Amino acid sequence: MAQDRKLIEKAYGFPFPDDLYAFHDFVQTHGKRCVPLGVRIDGPLALLTKKRPDAERFYDDPPELFTALTGNIDGLHWGYWFDHPGKSEPIVASYYANDVFELRVDGSTLFEAVRGQLEAFHRDAEDSCEDDPVNAAGYRKQLDDYADTREALAQHSGLLRKRREIGSRYLDKYVRTAKPPTKRRPIAPTRSKIGIVVDKKHYRPLAKSDPFQAPGYRPKTPEVTRAVATARKAAARGFPGAALKLGHDLWIYKEHHAASHEMLELAYSALGRDVLRQQLAKAIAYRRACDGAA
Repeated sequence: MAQDRKLIEKAYGFPFPDDLYAFHDFVQTHGKRCVPLGVRIDGPLALLTKKRPDAERFYDDPPELFTALTGNIDGLHWGYWFDHPGKSEPIVASYYANDVFELRVDGSTLFEAVRGQLEAFHRDAEDSCEDDPVNAAGYRKQLDDYADTREALAQHSGLLRKRREIGSRYLDKYVRTAKPPTKRRPIAPTRSKIGIVVDKKHYRPLAKSDPFQAPGYRPKTPEVTRAVATARKAAARGFPGAALKLGHDLWIYKEHHAASHEMLELAYSALGRDVLRQQLAKAIAYRRACDGAA
């Protein structure tokens, strides 16, 4: 275990939570149970199994997101989200790289993320039993397999053993909720829906209303120019959280990448989030390589 921890910390520059190593043990023992759920290991989990990561970074991955699992539909992937690597506990978040850019909080651990995927499949199989009675036997076999996978996950996670709900009931209680069961408490929302975490004394909103929360809003260059200037002034007065939020709000808009990158660089520097500065540099280089190849 100590050797594995040193391997990950050397590769990423900071420690990952115990959950990573517990999930690695699960993969070593029950890895085949992830296959029917369309879940594959990546990033730090791949390193632990001496494999080379496949899709460790996606074009729109924010610097805070470190991919650990990938799916097989529309670029679905899960990763640890570190607001301040080495200083704060991460959560596990996911999004579809080939769909609408909205990050979802899946819980505090990879076990919760995979359990959520399992219960979504369970719900679909139950619905199919009713809608397609001719093939109901096959769907019931899937439900049995999901029950075995659920038990295997519980063997490695005491938290999941306590959650007796399954299918839609599980999703309603732990996944489709405005307040995911984690300790993370964002201080302001962002375009991606995940929000930012920063000390209250370091944040002041740039305006009375937040246009990025309006459906369909697309910022125009003059608006961005004004917002960037205001965020610079706010940072100079001790409120870099405004730049952090603006950088994340602009992250998805290709025409405003330069402004987004500048704001995040400013915020990470002021907040002492040096690991994220390094990740930002990697993200920028990756984006440029992708754009150059296009």
